[in-house]
Amino acid sequence: SYSFCTLLALLHFTKMSLSTSAMRAQGAKSFMIPLNQTLVCDENTLLCDVMETLVKLNFIRRRCYIIDEEKRCVGMVGLVTLAKAYHKGLDPKKTPVKDVMKRDFGTVSAEASAEECRASMGRQRIHHLVVTTNGTPQGRMLGALSSWLVAEEQSLMAKSYPHNILARNYQTFWTKASESELHIAGSKL
Repeated sequence: SYSFCTLLALLHFTKMSLSTSAMRAQGAKSFMIPLNQTLVCDENTLLCDVMETLVKLNFIRRRCYIIDEEKRCVGMVGLVTLAKAYHKGLDPKKTPVKDVMKRDFGTVSAEASAEECRASMGRQRIHHLVVTTNGTPQGRMLGALSSWLVAEEQSLMAKSYPHNILARNYQTFWTKASESELHIAGSKL
């Protein structure tokens, strides 16, 4: 026979598991980093402005997504891209991100499951996906996903532990930057 406290704990855990499962059935939109928390700029933003913002954020965001006026992602710039630009001798005070941005990137729709996101990343050998309204680069950007977020989501779906520790630390890691800090000084967005 169970004690009252044990039954109460089991009831709470069951209720929490059911609500988590219902929430997770919403697809990528339930575990992506939304656009307003993603580092974005326009294609004419200078590399020095992107680098300055990344340093100011203590590299919490390791990638900057380049979007157009219609909020479509047209490219991305990561730390590796910035390092390559530096080693090529490009002047960050004169070089816009459009000259060095990665134009081929993976996209997924907001309804895609964690498994579909993982499979897409594996096929393309990438660690980040852009979440768009229709799952193509022509769709409006809604947010972004990393392989860490997908792995966390899959662990939550499998109810494996200790995912709580990873989830809490990762969410804290991602939410340290405010929206105003994510604005790049030289960007027109």
